[in-house]
Amino acid sequence: MAEHEHDQHSVLDSIEQGIPNNMKPLLKAAEKYKKHITLAIAVILGVTVIWSGVRWYNGNQIRKTRAAMGEILLNAQGQERLDKVAELAKNAPGDMRAAVLFEAASLSLELNQYDKAEQYYKELAANADDDTAIIASLGQAKSALLAGDAKKALDIIKPLAESAPKHLITPINRQLALAAEQAGDTATAIKAYETLEGAGVMDKQFVDYKLAQLKQ
Repeated sequence: MAEHEHDQHSVLDSIEQGIPNNMKPLLKAAEKYKKHITLAIAVILGVTVIWSGVRWYNGNQIRKTRAAMGEILLNAQGQERLDKVAELAKNAPGDMRAAVLFEAASLSLELNQYDKAEQYYKELAANADDDTAIIASLGQAKSALLAGDAKKALDIIKPLAESAPKHLITPINRQLALAAEQAGDTATAIKAYETLEGAGVMDKQFVDYKLAQLKQ
């Protein structure tokens, strides 16, 4: 043991003799704190291994979810398809969850299960980025409107119209005009149609007709 320590010191002495004077304090510090440095390196390597494992696991879960979704869409129909997609959504990884929830919401609308559709869209809107959240909120409002609750649909869409990004002005105001008209809020409906008119929509004749009708 003593001989081993002597050999270590001899090696360090040889190295120290061959380096510039201004580097010697650094070498001494490295020797003094070598245990701490070794521990830090071990921790970094451990974290790297763990992170690599997490990334592999997440990637594997995404692949499994995609495969499961494909199998459901290929082999199931109607209520069975919705039930399986809804079950898949419960444990879908973050990168796939939005797509699975969108599918569940769309299937619910097709099956006239508007309450379910609204809940799926609401969950999406709460956990998505800006554009996806807006689109999900429009879906939520559409579900409420189809369920006969125009007032609720209007309450969902109104805040969206106040800060709508340019590329979503048209779909937001179309939905707003429809909800406002059905809810009996003529002023809001007129404002929405005027926004559509100013946006240069393709169906300008229809928009002009609705404006003339509402302003009578």
